[in-house]
Amino acid sequence: MKSTLNKIKFIFWEKYYYQILLFVVLGTILFFFFLSRRNSETINENAKFTIATIISEWHHKNNSGFGVDYEYFVKEKRYKKTVNLNVEKEQKFLIVFDSLNPRRSHLLTDYEISKTISLKPQYLGWTYSQVPFSLDSVKIMHEIKQTNAFTIFSP
Repeated sequence: MKSTLNKIKFIFWEKYYYQILLFVVLGTILFFFFLSRRNSETINENAKFTIATIISEWHHKNNSGFGVDYEYFVKEKRYKKTVNLNVEKEQKFLIVFDSLNPRRSHLLTDYEISKTISLKPQYLGWTYSQVPFSLDSVKIMHEIKQTNAFTIFSP
C-alpha cells in the first residue's frame, strides 16, 4: 500500500513538474509586486519629510548594494539606505518616508537642499504643509509609485 502511494506521488510530481514550477515562480513574482505596491501606497498615505545626507562615495558592491549610501534621522533614530544615483558625498536631499514605518522611504532628487540653506529637520519630520518650500505632491506621489513598481526587494 505504501509503495503504491509513493508511486502515485512520483507520477503526479513527474507529470506536473513544470506546471508546479511555473505556478511557484509566478506566485513569487506576484507576491513581491503587491508587496512593493503596498510599500508605495503606505509611503503616500503616511508621508512625512526630512533631510537625507549622502554619506558615501559611489561603491560597486558590498552588503548594501551598489550606488551611494544616504542617511536620515526620525525620532533620533538613524536610517541608512543605498540608492543608485550619480550624486556626491555630503549632498543633501529631501526625503519622503512612511511615518508609521520610517524604514520605507524615497529620496527626492528633484529637491536638493543647498549648502547655503540652513534647514534642520523636525524630530518627527514635516508634513506636506510644513515643508519650508513648495512641493509638487502629485509629482512626488507619481515618482514613488513609479520607482517602487520596479523595486522587487525593498528593505
